[in-house]
Amino acid sequence: MDQLQSLKAFQKVVEKGAFNRAAEALGMPTSTISKAVMDLEKHLKVKLLHRTTRKITITQEGMEYYERTYQLMSELQAIDAEISGKKYAPSGHLRIDCQVSFATLQLIPALKDFQRQYPDITLGLGINDRTADLIDEGIDCVIRLGGQQIPGMVERKLLDLEFVTSASPAFIAQYGMPDSPKLLGKSYPTVAYFRTSSTNSLPLIYEQGSEKVVVDQASYTANNGRGILDMALNGLGIIQHERLFAEPYITQGKLVELFSDWKQRSMPLNIVYPPNRHQSARLQVFIDWMIDTFRA
Repeated sequence: MDQLQSLKAFQKVVEKGAFNRAAEALGMPTSTISKAVMDLEKHLKVKLLHRTTRKITITQEGMEYYERTYQLMSELQAIDAEISGKKYAPSGHLRIDCQVSFATLQLIPALKDFQRQYPDITLGLGINDRTADLIDEGIDCVIRLGGQQIPGMVERKLLDLEFVTSASPAFIAQYGMPDSPKLLGKSYPTVAYFRTSSTNSLPLIYEQGSEKVVVDQASYTANNGRGILDMALNGLGIIQHERLFAEPYITQGKLVELFSDWKQRSMPLNIVYPPNRHQSARLQVFIDWMIDTFRA
């Protein structure tokens, strides 16, 4: 048994959550990865992984072994790089899922800087507003807006996103300028967000002193923020959207801000990732870069 290769195979299975994804990452057949882990278990005389037809889970002994050997492997990689005269740099592939508006309007324009700093890291970017299964789908981390906490995952807040209400000049020319959110959904069409897992749209919420207005009628709905913005820009209705994404269009005069004297909600934008105590170096530098780049 090549213990070093078996250890690399085991660590990659833990990080990817599946033998086939570990095999793809290491460029080896799945059968080779499976045999390497079995050989390692036989050598240690302990079960490292529980295997079922649907998924694998790490045992307590497996987690302890992973955590204690992770630092060892990182140090070995750094020593190899130092002896060969090369500065150690994180490398490999990252699979990221990101909320649509943040991906298209913020993250993608900034990725050149990440590529410049870490040229040996490749990145696969899933752009959607759905709730992803990080382990089953082999996703390293997701960037998402609010929502319920995903059980067993770590969440780090990037920033709080406040909401703003707006409509296009063409819409206002057609319907007139509304003077209260109480008129929305009745005299004024609205555009709202719906989650893919539900047919119900999220309400538009306003507060002023002790008064609260909840608008739960929508003429149009969309399941991602980019679509909501485009509907508003095309004069279909009034939207309540994250200011970070709507502000450029308000500044350009393509959208007009409404109800600035009413308090509107805010939601956190989070980075979510599995709770391994020792993250891969490439994931750690990506998280650090995201925080340095976008945290207010």
